Amino acid sequence: MSGMERHLFPGNNTPSGFFSYYEYILNQDEGQKIYCLKGGPGVGKSTLIGRIGKRFLEQGEDVDFFHCSADRNSLDAILLKKRNIAVLDGTSPHVIDPVNPGAVDTIVNLGDCWNEHGIRANRHRIIESHKRCSSLFSGAYHYLAAAEQLYDNLREIYSFRIKPEEYTKLAAGWIGKELAHKQIASRRGATKKFFACAVTPQGIVSELSSLLNCVKKVYRIETCVGLEPERILKPFAESALNRGFDLELYYSPLKPETGLEHIICPELGLALITDSDLQHWSGAEDGRKQEIITVNLCEKAGTVISGALAELERDSRERFYPLLDQAVYCLSKAKEEHDRLESYYIPHIDFDKVRNLEKQITEEISEMG
Repeated sequence: MSGMERHLFPGNNTPSGFFSYYEYILNQDEGQKIYCLKGGPGVGKSTLIGRIGKRFLEQGEDVDFFHCSADRNSLDAILLKKRNIAVLDGTSPHVIDPVNPGAVDTIVNLGDCWNEHGIRANRHRIIESHKRCSSLFSGAYHYLAAAEQLYDNLREIYSFRIKPEEYTKLAAGWIGKELAHKQIASRRGATKKFFACAVTPQGIVSELSSLLNCVKKVYRIETCVGLEPERILKPFAESALNRGFDLELYYSPLKPETGLEHIICPELGLALITDSDLQHWSGAEDGRKQEIITVNLCEKAGTVISGALAELERDSRERFYPLLDQAVYCLSKAKEEHDRLESYYIPHIDFDKVRNLEKQITEEISEMG
C-alpha cells in the first residue's frame, strides 16, 4: 500500500523577487541525512528527486513533494518523513550549501555527468539565454509588486468595513474551543513555514487539498482579496505554540513574510485555512469525512462604503487580476527560455551516470532504515 503524499512549495515568486523557506524542509538537528544536488539546467535533478520519492512512496512511506514555483511540474525537494531524510536541489535560485558536511549533508555533484567541452560550444547562447530568462523573471516580479500595491489598497479599504473586534471574537472563539483546555507547556512549539499556493508559469497553483487530506477537522475562513485572515490565524498560532504544539504555517505569495494563510497542527489533526478567489478548497480529495467549520469573513464586512472609497475599491479590484495575469505570462515566457537553455545541456549529459547516482542514493537511504 502506498504511503501518504503531500505537495507544497518551499519557495515562491513574490513582489520582492524569489522568496525561499527552503531552510524549513529539514533542519540540521532533526535530519538524519540531507542530499544536496548540484548541477546545471537539464541535468536531471528534478527527475532524480521525483523517482526516489515515488520509490519510497510505493513502499508505503509518507513523502512530501516540494514543487518548483518556476515550473509546477518540476521538483525542488522531497522529504522522507519517517526517515528524516531529504533530497533537494541546491542550485540557484535556492542555493544551499552543506552546514554539517559528512555528518548530515552530502553533496551530489551532477556536474560529473556532463561533457563540458560539448556544453562550452554553446557558451554564448547559454549566457544570452540566461540573461533573457533573468529579465523575464524581473518583469514578473515588477508586475507582482504592482499587484501588491492594489492589494494594499483593498486591505486599507476593508479596514473601514470590518471592525477589529470581529477578528478578535473569531480568534478567541476558536482558541477557546480547541486550545483553552490545554496547559501552557514548558517547551514552546516549533514552526515550519512554506507555501500552499504559488504564482507559476501554469498560473496560480494551489496544493492545499493534498495538505488537508491528513487532518480531521478544518476551520475554513471564506474571504476575498483585501481582508486579513491573519488577524485570526496569528493569535491562534501563538496560543498553540505556547501550549507546545508544533505547527506548519503557510504564507501568501503576495505577502511571503507576514501574510499567514493556513495553519496545520499535525498533532491535533487540525487545520485553519483561508478559502479565497485565489485558492479554493472544496473538501478532501478522496472524499473522506472531515468536520468543517466555515465562517464567511466577507459577510462580516458590515460597513457600506460609497463615493471615492467605493470607486477606489472597484478600480483596485479590476486592475489587480490583470497584473497577476501579466506576471504569470512573464513566468511562462521565462519557462520557455529556460527550456531553451536546457536544450544546450541535455545532449551532453550522460544520463546513465545520473541513473547510477539515483540508484546509489536509493540504496544508501534503504540501508539507513
